[in-house]
Amino acid sequence: MKKTMRLWDLVLMNVTAITYFIPYRVPGGPVSAWAISLLGLFSVVMAIVLPFFPSPDLKSGTDILLYEIEVGGGPLLFAWLGWLLYSRREKRAFEPAMR
Repeated sequence: MKKTMRLWDLVLMNVTAITYFIPYRVPGGPVSAWAISLLGLFSVVMAIVLPFFPSPDLKSGTDILLYEIEVGGGPLLFAWLGWLLYSRREKRAFEPAMR
């Protein structure tokens, strides 16, 4: 199992590195570029929304509640932490490095 997971980690890292350096040129002009962009946006929205629906494997109300708290509470906790760090930062005026 560990070997398989390590292999998939390497495959995913390689695919990410390869696609990062490929310039995306869409045949078909602006219409197909818009269509592909909207498809990407739809994929991201679905990836955000779908985890909020619990799996049918979760039978009891406690399991479902715990799942909802983990899925919804995690991002809220980290957003609050980010806001807290941002609000407590030291405010300084911008000074150019070179004069």
